[in-house]
Amino acid sequence: MPASEARWERVMRELRERIAAGEFDPDGRLPSTQALADQFEVSKPTVRQAITVMTALGELRGEQGVGVFAVKKE
Repeated sequence: MPASEARWERVMRELRERIAAGEFDPDGRLPSTQALADQFEVSKPTVRQAITVMTALGELRGEQGVGVFAVKKE
């Protein structure tokens, strides 16, 4: 992790890499916030920050009570 990279930025970068690598299906649901926090060894608010930014950028979409999904790139 670069010295100037915040934890949420690292999570965002790694999520992008995993989506690009096909680890998460396009339009597929991501693991829960808790599961991602455990995988990245960060807090749930850190994961939520990364998800919030990626959602604002159109890279993810959230459905209340259902989950967060990768957005299929066309």
